[in-house]
Amino acid sequence: MAGQPLYFAVVAFWPMAWWLVFFGIYRRCEHCSRYEKVTLTVLPHLATWILAALLYPNLPLFKPNGILPVQTLSFLGIISGLLLALLLSKGQCQFWRLPVQQPRRFLVQGGVISLTSVAEEIIWRGFFFASLVDLNFPIALAAFASSIWFALEHMHQGWKMLPIYTLIGGVFCMFFILTGNLIAPVAAHIAYNLAIVGQKLRDEMNTTST
Repeated sequence: MAGQPLYFAVVAFWPMAWWLVFFGIYRRCEHCSRYEKVTLTVLPHLATWILAALLYPNLPLFKPNGILPVQTLSFLGIISGLLLALLLSKGQCQFWRLPVQQPRRFLVQGGVISLTSVAEEIIWRGFFFASLVDLNFPIALAAFASSIWFALEHMHQGWKMLPIYTLIGGVFCMFFILTGNLIAPVAAHIAYNLAIVGQKLRDEMNTTST
């Protein structure tokens, strides 16, 4: 394709730039609460939505062109996200520090979860993985690369979580491959995050009641 070296450079630079943004946020906000740090990450995610809409209007977000029905894969994605949260949640960082009784906490968490889940799927599956495939990378290698970078984005939770998030990214990538759009991986991602937060809220409520 014309301009392929430049295209490859942009694709290769994107995950590094994204990782540096998150690293910078967590480094500069060293004395902030985890809640404040996570809330700050809404800004680069929101910027991603805007850039994707402007630069990649034909991104395969919700256009079904895969080999399996979107509805079936979306349902399986939700189930898979819940199962992943159930099986792999041990060792997750405690992000949310507002008292459980504050109603605004639920609104903030719901907004952050929805925004970040969709934005991360746009970045790592919709753009990075799809771009590597477009550059004639083997699908397995492209899926592994996007999953590794997805895991590195969550490195603030500790290196021990790297293989877990690589696995999670691989599952989300599988749904994207099977459906050809982001509906199923987004559904799985949101279900996973909601299950994790719900589990932590339950634990906190049990702690405060004892």
